Amino acid sequence: MGVTMESVHLDVPSTLRDRRFLALLAIALLVTYALPFPIINDVLQDYSRLKGVMERMAKENDATVCHRVLSTNPDFFSSHGMRCDEEYYRPNESTVTTGDLIVYEDTYREYLRAREALKRDLPALVLLVIFAFLAMLGFGYAMIDFAVGVSTGDEKGVKDTLLSGLRAVPTLAVSEFLVSPYCYWSWHSWRFQ
Repeated sequence: MGVTMESVHLDVPSTLRDRRFLALLAIALLVTYALPFPIINDVLQDYSRLKGVMERMAKENDATVCHRVLSTNPDFFSSHGMRCDEEYYRPNESTVTTGDLIVYEDTYREYLRAREALKRDLPALVLLVIFAFLAMLGFGYAMIDFAVGVSTGDEKGVKDTLLSGLRAVPTLAVSEFLVSPYCYWSWHSWRFQ
């Protein structure tokens, strides 16, 4: 004996006017985006700080290299219009070489501190990404379940809908992990045909 699935016509206007659906949407936004913001904010500040230091390192490298080239033959290079950045050049300070860059020691120490701060934030960020992924799955299921209930006349309360979304999370997560690699492989094989 097979199971038949009937299609459901969603009554979108009625669903969007339903206060319980709007409450469910507000809870989803609060849990998924607003509550994790302090963690995201710390990570973004540390990343921004690291990016700023790296940009300064690149400018210091360009200024230092330019002045070193210019100092090999100042008359020749100056007569051909060569000018170097003075803002990021500090001639009396010691430099270090990191990768392909020549930067000042204090800037390099600041880079190391910023990098360490970002590394400390990574475990919390990984947990936050996993939490956000699972929360979006659960709330997405709950909102669809609620919308179907409104359209079919089998309405549930917000609490029951949230619980059904929570119970569906493990199955939804497993299906995502099973289906996503297949979709990725299919897309890449189609793209390179």
